[in-house]
Amino acid sequence: MAVTSPSIHQKLLQFQDYVLLFHTAVKTETEEIEWLEPDLTKNNCSIIIEEIKEDDKKYAFKIVGENSNNSKVKIIIQDEPAMKVPLLSEGQEANLTCSAPFPCPETPPKITWWIKTRGENKIDLTEYNITLTTTNSFHLSTLILTPTIDLHNATVGCDVSYGRKNISTNMTLKVMYVKPLLILGNGKVTEGDNLSLNCTVESHPPSSVPVWSFNGNTDRFMNQTSAEYLTITNVTKEHAGVYGCTSTYKNKTLNAFITINVTNKQTHRIKTSDSSYPRFCRIA
Repeated sequence: MAVTSPSIHQKLLQFQDYVLLFHTAVKTETEEIEWLEPDLTKNNCSIIIEEIKEDDKKYAFKIVGENSNNSKVKIIIQDEPAMKVPLLSEGQEANLTCSAPFPCPETPPKITWWIKTRGENKIDLTEYNITLTTTNSFHLSTLILTPTIDLHNATVGCDVSYGRKNISTNMTLKVMYVKPLLILGNGKVTEGDNLSLNCTVESHPPSSVPVWSFNGNTDRFMNQTSAEYLTITNVTKEHAGVYGCTSTYKNKTLNAFITINVTNKQTHRIKTSDSSYPRFCRIA
């Protein structure tokens, strides 16, 4: 991590217990602290502190000269990149961003993206449209993604490496989508049998509770429905007709219809050798 002050003739003091860490006139450099620019005339007093750890200590720069100055700074360790994911809708392009601090010129961050769908292996997004924006304090990587239904509940991740040091973060994608509304069931039933229909729609967020109709009437069989299911026992001819199902997704009305035909039970005459009277067998 680089700590920079624009002035010269500087002492770096640990503020709480005043342990001298660095002095321009004293050889105090250790393996953990390196002075980037020894030439003070270049007005660059940056140092690198290796293997820094977060604590409650504060560090102070003391500039010795005509106008002495003493400024303090507390170092905050960022253990993971900052990722932002906007609202995602199926088929609509979106920008996902991952930013990482850029504290040391010698070790700029390398940012990579990956994604893992349900039941699949992690895929590196090297061939996606990715742009990089750099400043003196951070690097910002932007992933341009066109979401699909398959990416709903997938995990997207951002890995950042600073040489041997690695940090990462990930988020679960929530894609807004809706599939066509469907009515599942047999369109042909026989008198006396049961009619069972299922109105289904897959979406995120969930659509409204389905409403059934019969020949345009939503009241006739409401007592025989349970949310997406409609069941009628002992079907008669009057149950033949067009059944509809209606649901709402984000102010959009979804409809599906199915025509139910009711057939008669057939009666067949079977002759027997031991009686002159016919016998009947009712076949469903």
